[in-house]
Amino acid sequence: MHALSAIKRAGKGVALHTCDRELHAEGKFTYLVIAEDLLWLFNRMEEEDYSFRMQEMISVINQLQQAQKCTNEELQRNRHEMETLKEELDKLNLETVQLEETLSMKQGTLLLLQEHRREEEKKLLR
Repeated sequence: MHALSAIKRAGKGVALHTCDRELHAEGKFTYLVIAEDLLWLFNRMEEEDYSFRMQEMISVINQLQQAQKCTNEELQRNRHEMETLKEELDKLNLETVQLEETLSMKQGTLLLLQEHRREEEKKLLR
């Protein structure tokens, strides 16, 4: 349902669902404000008296501000989550480097032990 499609077209005032959102295939949320509905609203307001139009405009502005607040809160949560994930990735990258260094040292030790064993076998065969 589009946010502005929820307007009670026959009733008084405008009822926006400020936090309506739609999940798209790529997983992104998009807050919906449809141009057609805005046009309908402004055309309707031109037909009404001035005080009613002002009340309706104030209502729309307040509801749009609420929608902006919702999106800002979601943006903050997403930024915090991104920072947390970045810190976790940095820790994992550091652990990977440490494990690779340990593996390299153990492989070097293994090569030395294998060479030493071959030399000992050669001595025994003589």
